[in-house]
Amino acid sequence: MTRNRLGWAILLAGFASLLLLCAKAKAQDDQSDQNDQDPPGRVARLSYAQGSVSFRPGGEEDWITAVPNRPMVSGDDLWADEDSRAEAHVGSTAIRLGAKTGITFLAVDDRTTQIRLAQGSLVLRVRHVDDDDIYEVDTPNLAFTLLQPGDYRIDVSPDGNQTITTVWHGRGRVTGGGFSHTVLARQSATFTGTDQLEFDLAQLPEEDDLDRWSFERDDREDRDGEGGGEILLAPEPRRAPTRIARGPGTHRFPRGPRIERRQLRPRVPAAFAPPAPDPERRRGSPRSRGCRSRCPSR
Repeated sequence: MTRNRLGWAILLAGFASLLLLCAKAKAQDDQSDQNDQDPPGRVARLSYAQGSVSFRPGGEEDWITAVPNRPMVSGDDLWADEDSRAEAHVGSTAIRLGAKTGITFLAVDDRTTQIRLAQGSLVLRVRHVDDDDIYEVDTPNLAFTLLQPGDYRIDVSPDGNQTITTVWHGRGRVTGGGFSHTVLARQSATFTGTDQLEFDLAQLPEEDDLDRWSFERDDREDRDGEGGGEILLAPEPRRAPTRIARGPGTHRFPRGPRIERRQLRPRVPAAFAPPAPDPERRRGSPRSRGCRSRCPSR
């Protein structure tokens, strides 16, 4: 009789343990499903568009007209056509696209903002950089990591063979082709080549229309509070610019026509395919060399 009771006790204990394990596994599965459904903690949002600005969700083939306050997450593409410009915010960081500029948001989360600039001109104003934050712009021939709060500009030639990094305020690190170089405040560095980078260091170039518009937007945000709150679709009046002397040997790509003060009908660019990710690179790693894809020509 005692043996029977002992056997039943062992059997019941085993059955209870099995039920406990099943309940724990179900709870973990439910938590995993919830995590998969939760949206990212931080997204990019379109806050300004002038001219023809198009958007393509990650994994899709068709482009659509970008609309204000549209959330953009990792994998999404944004394109500003000729005579167009756009502004997006990731938190308090402002990301401004010049004409004929295409970007892909490679990674957007609470700590990482990683952007692929395939061609064109990109201006960033970074207000805060914590110790574990990553701000990186990948171009066809290098990766530019923004190390401090500041104002930055990156220009990529149409063939992707040349990148110009300009730092008005802050500090950034360029890596690519086994090469690493730090660009300091009030410096502009031109990097040419892919497998092996050649660079030319110069002082700040003279401001152009994109610079002046970006600085005016910064002033507006400073007056109204930190960026990311306003949604605009029309350009505001320009102020007389503050000129900065051009250093010897400094150059930019030829400028296009001046931005007209009119709203153009958005055009959808032809599709451009991002390359497969490099298995050797980590997201946000300073060893990254960016992509070799380019936005389409008109």
